[in-house]
Amino acid sequence: MDSTLARLRAYVNQVLLTGWYQDDGTEHFPNEKQHLAWTGGGVPIRLHQTVRLGADWRGYPVAGRLYLQLYWWARVARVYVDGQLVLSGDLFDQRGRVLLTQAAQPGQEFQLTVYLESPGHDGGALYKVALYLENPDPQWDPGYFADELAGLRVLDLAGSVPLLAAACAVIRWLPEHALSELKASFSQARTILQPLVPLVKAYRVNLLGHSHIDLAWLWPHAETLDVSERTFQSVLALQEDYPELRFVQSTAYLYEWLETHRPELFAQIQARITSGQWEVVGGMWVEPDLNLPDGESLIRQVVYGKQYFRKLGVEVEVGWNPDSFGYTAQLPQIYQKSGIRYFLTQKLLWNDTTQFPHQRFWWQGPDGSRVLTYFAPPLGEEIPPVKVLTHLKNSGQPELLWLYGVGDHGGGPTKEMMASQQRWRESDFCPTLSHSSSLDFFQGLPTADLPVWTGELYLEFHRGCYTSHADQKRFNRQAEVLLTNCEKLLFLLALQGHECKFEGLERCWKLLLFNQFHDILPGTAIPEVFVQANRDWAELFEQGEKLLTAALAVLIQPTDQSWVVVNLLNWPRQVLVELPCLGAAEDQTALVAVSVPALGWAVCHSPVPSVNASPVSAGFILENDHLRVTLDPHTGNLTSLWDKDQAFEYLTGPSQWGVYRDQGQYWDAWNIDPHYRDHPLTPPVLMEITPVQTGPLCAHLRVVYQLGQSRITQRITLTGRLLTFKTEVDWRERQVLLKVSFPLTLQQDRFWCEVPMAVLARPTHRQTPTAAAQWEVPALRWVAYEADGHGLALLNDSKYGYDCVGSQLSLTLLRAPVWPDPESDQGSQNFTYQLHPYRGSWQSAGVVQLGHELNNPPLVVPGKVPAFQGPLVSPSSLVWVTCKPTAEPQVWILRFYESQGQACTTNLDFPVSLVEVQETDLLEEPLYPLTVNGGQVTLHATPWEIKTLRVVFATGT
Repeated sequence: MDSTLARLRAYVNQVLLTGWYQDDGTEHFPNEKQHLAWTGGGVPIRLHQTVRLGADWRGYPVAGRLYLQLYWWARVARVYVDGQLVLSGDLFDQRGRVLLTQAAQPGQEFQLTVYLESPGHDGGALYKVALYLENPDPQWDPGYFADELAGLRVLDLAGSVPLLAAACAVIRWLPEHALSELKASFSQARTILQPLVPLVKAYRVNLLGHSHIDLAWLWPHAETLDVSERTFQSVLALQEDYPELRFVQSTAYLYEWLETHRPELFAQIQARITSGQWEVVGGMWVEPDLNLPDGESLIRQVVYGKQYFRKLGVEVEVGWNPDSFGYTAQLPQIYQKSGIRYFLTQKLLWNDTTQFPHQRFWWQGPDGSRVLTYFAPPLGEEIPPVKVLTHLKNSGQPELLWLYGVGDHGGGPTKEMMASQQRWRESDFCPTLSHSSSLDFFQGLPTADLPVWTGELYLEFHRGCYTSHADQKRFNRQAEVLLTNCEKLLFLLALQGHECKFEGLERCWKLLLFNQFHDILPGTAIPEVFVQANRDWAELFEQGEKLLTAALAVLIQPTDQSWVVVNLLNWPRQVLVELPCLGAAEDQTALVAVSVPALGWAVCHSPVPSVNASPVSAGFILENDHLRVTLDPHTGNLTSLWDKDQAFEYLTGPSQWGVYRDQGQYWDAWNIDPHYRDHPLTPPVLMEITPVQTGPLCAHLRVVYQLGQSRITQRITLTGRLLTFKTEVDWRERQVLLKVSFPLTLQQDRFWCEVPMAVLARPTHRQTPTAAAQWEVPALRWVAYEADGHGLALLNDSKYGYDCVGSQLSLTLLRAPVWPDPESDQGSQNFTYQLHPYRGSWQSAGVVQLGHELNNPPLVVPGKVPAFQGPLVSPSSLVWVTCKPTAEPQVWILRFYESQGQACTTNLDFPVSLVEVQETDLLEEPLYPLTVNGGQVTLHATPWEIKTLRVVFATGT
């Protein structure tokens, strides 16, 4: 069969990888890969060739339409025919097809010129160039017939093998036979294959035009807007000629931008939405990363996205995020509680270790919520028959959704793609083709006996995205805390009858959501993208701090004699605050222990000056009533973490800085080198350990290291049962991975990882391919390792990448990729991590609460404030996430999540009378009322459940 297909295609296909000359007349030969390659770094090259058509190709007459097909790897590509520019492309639009003539004739000449510039990070290549003849009548086209045969072979239908053999045997080859005999043999062969027709037609391919548009990636966001506009204009024009074309597009942000800035184009799109030719999917503000944002951010993505689409009269039911680098376990619940019943992606096709076992399945979250999920074939494709049928066969299903159209940098379906599908459907051996929406496709899927996948969809690739561009991770974490704090503080003011001013809050949320796009927050874009992102972060923080300051000004009366400590978490806290000493020098401060109620505040007075306690003892030991921590005076590493309460040692040996060469991966910012442990580098060298202070509340050490050209400074503090490492790094390394690791005396086959609004157990031993692939995993504020009644939590304030091998627990601190941003991670870095040894389980030890406390320190403001009892949550595993204002002053949306995997019943006590409380979905649509008793309401939550309430307070409160 292979030889048959090759001979048929040789009649109409002529490879053009030789005969190319540069401007100076030097011939450019293909390399061993049969690529026309040249040097990387943005180097230009211009290649020329004169094509003169002969009378025939291997006996087949040169007649009909003649196309030039090219595939390149270049940041700029321009193709000229007879001096005229006929095709442009780039690194994202990597292929093109040019019609040279409608009627090819012997003796015709074409002067071809290809101008290319190599990518900045890689060598360039022109790796496929060919001429294609296309007979206007596909029944007599050898290439078309070859596709029919190849497609039937791929489908491997019952009884097809002998029929295909017989069909190939009757072909009358040129030049031994006349052209008329060749064509007659095609008819004879198709007659032999007729018994396969009903079997082929039982298969269905649903065609749906699409253009995945990255809002910012290897181009700035402003360019994306131009690209989007051109793409949508192209689709609308194409639908005039091909009204059967159905097009799908996500991202509420883009539609809102069009509505504001391109109203005429937006109106045309609205008309196509109404006619059913244009489908809106996704339901999110942007297509975000789905590992790093916290749960409330993901909810706001859907809230702002679906609320906008509802204004257009569209109720989005299909979740759409085909390009994120893994999918968090709580997404099914977020989708289900937002009216999204289906989810489409394809990214796990990129797995580097195992093949995901399902194409269509129920994806189930930890709370039991499910969405019907479909893994589509790769995006950005044309409609090549054999490739489509290969994916159809490999799916094991009789039906396929094929998303065609140029993507990443826009483009969408093309006229050539539409002509291709029309030509293909003329074949008896083409499956049933239909133009379908994704919703129609999902609604038609049989759901009986579908497999169920519970938990996250972990991508076995792009593991560096949890760490690259640490500044974006830090800004994201801080912004999430700032915005929810603003809302909580405004809520507390509203309970006291104060007017709440939250203008600009939605704008801040949308800035945050935009910067969570799946190439910004992961740190995988060009420098210009981060320049704009940092402007957005600056605006967000400025506006958020103004809101916070204004709210505090309403609450607090100025005075220099006392301080107000505000706790915006829903449990009481014991906190240490550093305050200026009363009547002392300006720089003299003292630590004060303060008990602060839940969602409330406490007033403390300025401390009086005191004599410093004695310095840390020799041997560099930090010790209090609970822990004794020993550092090696020669390396600065922890050598002992002794729990005095339990008489238990947590470390089997010293803690370690892990420094590794991290290069050789094509997707540099995306990927950690899988073999990085084989390339260790010299660890940081201890420069100094300085005892800072000790006392009844805490003890400090200052430790300084030198690592290559970088300086690491840590302030190590022991308070209670927490060992805190406040870290400053002047990072000057490139393609270097920095970790900190703790070898534990515990032995367990899993460790616990906090993910958005849930906690997952992940493997510590790599005994299966799936476990082996999870050698770097994402988590939010903490991970924990526990066994035999002992546990250790590793907490952080801005990091997301972890690993655990056996009993060694590690946090990834920094990377230094050079592509696509050569300055990624360079310069000043600040972060904090903590160790918390505990007895029992992470639930009983309150690790969830500790993670929130590290990331949401109390607000400390000089002044005094009247006594006020804020809302109370009876002790439970419920975390109060946010208090979202509405247009009605007395109506607020409150959100909680169950944080420990345990059903709970909680009393919510408000200091004011309640008119009505309703549980709602995430879009704030009422589900059912809750019983109100004055200012109290009882809330029931199942394990890992997200709860949203619409609370109406009595007028005048």
